[in-house]
Amino acid sequence: MTGQVEFEVLNGKSFSHTCALSRKGRLLILRLSNPFSHFIGVSRIVEMEQMTVSSSACQPDDDEFDRNCPRICGVCGDKATGFHFNAMTCEGCKGFFRRSMKKKATFTCPFNGNCSITKDNRRHCQACRLKRCQDIGMMKEFILTDDEVQRKKEMILKRKEEEAIKEAKKPKLSDEQEQLIALLVDAHHKTYDSSYSFVTQFR
Repeated sequence: MTGQVEFEVLNGKSFSHTCALSRKGRLLILRLSNPFSHFIGVSRIVEMEQMTVSSSACQPDDDEFDRNCPRICGVCGDKATGFHFNAMTCEGCKGFFRRSMKKKATFTCPFNGNCSITKDNRRHCQACRLKRCQDIGMMKEFILTDDEVQRKKEMILKRKEEEAIKEAKKPKLSDEQEQLIALLVDAHHKTYDSSYSFVTQFR
């Protein structure tokens, strides 16, 4: 199942995007990739439609992606590190797409405009590499501004600090209490009959 979903991002802007949807009971599950972590909410589901998905060795089921399936960059075929800007890519193509979008770069293919991009030649034609990025679904809307990156770092740091404070407030046993517990456990092990042989006398 796919659906057109409208997202709200950190800067208050919103845009719609097609993503995978599934149901668990009365809940609607959105299969979102890692870059969605900077979104602050889903404004609305614009539309939903059923679709037939062709089977493949790495087709995810309704619950989660197959973590044992090898991850391949959709741009150059190198080993992918995860979903970046809405597509499975390697770190190299991730950085290339970000730089190109931020600089609003325009490239011209020196050949026929249909170069085959591989791990070894991905630097040879930037035009076809960028086109390939867009063809597999990479979106400039997923790129955070410097301010948004800073805000995200601050949010993560704040969350870690809150977790550390929460952990520090948990009650801890004193040395005396730990020694007493150790004595009780030791006494239990010495007196406990795991064979329950004493039960035979009641037969």
